[in-house]
Amino acid sequence: MKIRKLMNSKPAQKIFNWGLKNAPFALPIKPQCQTTHWIAFNHPNSSYPVHILVVPKVQLQDWLSIKSNDIEIDMMREFIDLTQSLIQEYGLTDTGYRLILNGGNYQTFPHLHVHLVSGDATTTQA
Repeated sequence: MKIRKLMNSKPAQKIFNWGLKNAPFALPIKPQCQTTHWIAFNHPNSSYPVHILVVPKVQLQDWLSIKSNDIEIDMMREFIDLTQSLIQEYGLTDTGYRLILNGGNYQTFPHLHVHLVSGDATTTQA
C-alpha cells in the first residue's frame, strides 16, 4: 500500500512519466515489449496467471482524459497490434483473455493502463 501512496505523489508521477517516455530501462520493470507509444510489462503484483500491463508512454491520467482528436491514429494502431501480438505470444486465444481498463475509484494508479489478463484472479489489483 505504501508504494501506491508514493506513486500517487506528483514527483513520483513526473519521474515515472519521464522514465516511460525517455528511459524505460531505468524503471523497476522488465519490458515484455514496447513500441513508439506503448510499453508492456508483467504486473509487479500479479493477480492472474497471466497479468500484463500495457501503458502509454505519454502521460494520460485515465480513459476520460483522452481526447479523440488529440490521439495519433498510429498510437491506437500500435495498441491493437501490441495487444494482439501479446495474446498470440502467450497462447491466450484458446484459453481466453480479458483487456481491463479501470477508472475512477477502480483505478489506483494515476496513469492510464490496460491489464491483459488470463485465468482466475487471486486478488484485486488496479
